[in-house]
Amino acid sequence: CGAMRRKTLLLLLAPLGFLTIDTALAAKAANGPLLKLFETTWQEDLADDPLSATSLGDTRYNDKLPDMTQVTIDARQKKNYTRLQSLAKINREKLTKEDQLNYDLFERDIKNRIGEYQFKPWMFAVTTGSGPQQLAEVAEYAPFNTGKDFDNWIARINASGLYIDQWIVLLTQGATEGLTQPRVII
Repeated sequence: CGAMRRKTLLLLLAPLGFLTIDTALAAKAANGPLLKLFETTWQEDLADDPLSATSLGDTRYNDKLPDMTQVTIDARQKKNYTRLQSLAKINREKLTKEDQLNYDLFERDIKNRIGEYQFKPWMFAVTTGSGPQQLAEVAEYAPFNTGKDFDNWIARINASGLYIDQWIVLLTQGATEGLTQPRVII
């Protein structure tokens, strides 16, 4: 009944010029959920990887280190499935061409995250760009301008024992399962 009234009202008002459809506004409304998903993912990723957040200039997590426990790694993977489900609810066809590309790239990234999980890359992720040795590099880009900056650094140093212990567990499990970097890399 209400839908019928709206349809009738639209049919009556449109020829009179009272109704104009702004396709840009419609596209903007269509991309709202997509942009929200991007922002949520970005914020979750920053919280999950405080070292990356610091390297990008986000100081909210400067007192933290990543949680490298298996439970947390598994929880991150579950978030990826949730993200993919949320993305599937967004009508791609209603998006602008630019946002369709963003949709496709985001979908590809999340599917890659899900797909690589089976290979357990966290068990051998000691490279020049990742691993517990990154802590020394953080001092090169972390801010040291205020007392809070120094307090944050001290909190990170105090948490580094647990962080390194988590890496030891992961790398030991990786070695036990035969998941290591090739000898030439190490």
